[in-house]
Amino acid sequence: MKKQIYALVCAGVIIASLCGCGVIDQTLPPYGEGQAMWDPDSVINVTEEPTTEPTVEVPICTYEINGGTITFTGTGRIEAKTSKTTPAWLDDIGGMDKITEVIISEGITVVDEGAFNGAKNLESITIPKTVKVIPESFARNCVKLSSLVIPNGVEVIGEGAFSGCEILPTLEIPSSVKKIDKHAFSSCKALTEVVVPDSVTELKAYAFATCDNLVKITIGKGVTIMPTGLCAKDPALKEVIMLGAVKQFESKVFVNCTGLEELVIPDGTERIADGVFSECDSLQKITIPASVTFIAAEQFKTAYEGIVIYCYEGSEAHAHAERESKNFVLIEE
Repeated sequence: MKKQIYALVCAGVIIASLCGCGVIDQTLPPYGEGQAMWDPDSVINVTEEPTTEPTVEVPICTYEINGGTITFTGTGRIEAKTSKTTPAWLDDIGGMDKITEVIISEGITVVDEGAFNGAKNLESITIPKTVKVIPESFARNCVKLSSLVIPNGVEVIGEGAFSGCEILPTLEIPSSVKKIDKHAFSSCKALTEVVVPDSVTELKAYAFATCDNLVKITIGKGVTIMPTGLCAKDPALKEVIMLGAVKQFESKVFVNCTGLEELVIPDGTERIADGVFSECDSLQKITIPASVTFIAAEQFKTAYEGIVIYCYEGSEAHAHAERESKNFVLIEE
């Protein structure tokens, strides 16, 4: 009798293990294209109830209208137009084209994406330090915007936030900013100089592309990757200063920068991707440090034909110059 009970218990254990009853399956799932890397910390104990943080709705702020000026006051968020709803402030002022000035008072914390997108007569925006994130398409294509102060306190400048602000003459990015997203200031055609502060650690693609009159850009110490198309099609660009250890140049950083004549790649750079200097037909001199271990093929094919590469003997830049039959000068140690 005892043997029969023991056999039944063993059989039950085997069946339970096969069915997965009461057992957490931590077998590594298949890993392939389109799948996420398996993370053992992601395995959830089936005996625990999943918990979720409650969603906190930020209340909508108040506003006052005086002619073409709209002043947002109180606390909370500025609501933006969507495909389904139009905020009361936009109806009351008579549409986006009627706005000439926006004043956002201290206490406002959130602005919805695209709040002033396409306000073609908007000339001035006042942003408080209580707004930490300038959202995506915040004042995109505001073609008459000529006055803008980004206060110390803002941490993120969103994708396309000021893209297409064609007559914006000056730009000061405060030291509180940590991220400048894609196309944040692209097609700001009146800008002549930009300083990216040391606080910025995320600088995204095409952030200052097609800025027709941009002559000088300084990249702070926090930037370690020069992103794709950062200054693409900036024909007036002549001076690029990189203060930190830029590890990598992604593709087409300076594509079609036809006014760029000289460039010094900072020591510590390791990779220069394809087309970084494509169609830089005035680039006559470039200095590449020995730290560079990869330079994409035909890097200077469409650059200035007589370009001279200043490099160290035995370095990848030296080898690249010889492979591509480019003029070079060896730097003495």
